[in-house]
Amino acid sequence: MKLWTPKSVGSRITAALGFVSVIVGIILGVRQLIPEPIPPQLSVVFILDVARAMQMPLGEATRLAVASDSILENVASFPGVSTSLRLVNAGCETSYTQPNVDFAKNNGARYEAVFTDLTKQRVSTYREGLNSAANDLTTKKLIQDSKQKLLILFVANRGCEPLVSGIPVGGGLNIQYFWLGAAGDLRGVRKHLEDLGFSDVKVRRIETKKELKSAVNRTVRTRSNTPPIVPPTTRVPPATAVTTPTESTTPTGTDEPTGVPVPDVIGQSQAEARANLEESGLSPSVGLEDVFDPSQDGIVLSQSPPGGAEEASGATVSITVGRYVMP
Repeated sequence: MKLWTPKSVGSRITAALGFVSVIVGIILGVRQLIPEPIPPQLSVVFILDVARAMQMPLGEATRLAVASDSILENVASFPGVSTSLRLVNAGCETSYTQPNVDFAKNNGARYEAVFTDLTKQRVSTYREGLNSAANDLTTKKLIQDSKQKLLILFVANRGCEPLVSGIPVGGGLNIQYFWLGAAGDLRGVRKHLEDLGFSDVKVRRIETKKELKSAVNRTVRTRSNTPPIVPPTTRVPPATAVTTPTESTTPTGTDEPTGVPVPDVIGQSQAEARANLEESGLSPSVGLEDVFDPSQDGIVLSQSPPGGAEEASGATVSITVGRYVMP
């Protein structure tokens, strides 16, 4: 019988360690051949209000159909952007919920499936959906490392108070708030957001499908720093998703106006807005409105035509600028 000696045991241990070293070396070599995942340049969460107010008409379709169409076009036009979707309604419950479409690139088919029949989809409350979206943007693997994070809201009902509690404005996050509700409610929406400390939120009132399409496309294009790879196509979700009122269409032979895109200057200083409009070949016309918030002094509160519209070169764009008045 062969006896184990200290010398033989040591040899076996040395051989075993050598074998392990070889295996580790092979594993490390293979790992070096596999590139590390690269965070997307831009991560976007679309928040879509599906409340009753979104069933109101906007042109030839409903607000909901127009917003859904805009989302689909942008997902198709920017396949390299990682996007996520959350459907929301009025309400104040707060807890993390899974998105209707989770983060992925080139995931237009998943959006199509959601919009085909919205009645079968889970709908979060405003607060639930927004807080969960913020959580995704700051904790999801790779998404949290995106150079740009964008939260795009399509809203026609302010819902519960506070609407956007818990959204972290910092960390590369940009919030675009497209208001599809009544014009008279817009000032209240702005004031509400400012009271919550969200002065950097870009609020735009949308009045036409063309305006929404242009504004969303420009926002994603700018943040992703890439042009769309395909021309946007018009698509209205099936009737099972939304109800489309019957309205008169554009008369035959009447083309949509073309010309200079009007920049969105709401929230800019008077000087900055004037410079941007003149640079675009447009003529600014300034009106003043008394405000009681010193932070609105000298700031553009509204404009007509709205940002995203197209006007002939040299056309006049009226802007309303805040003038602070002591309360």
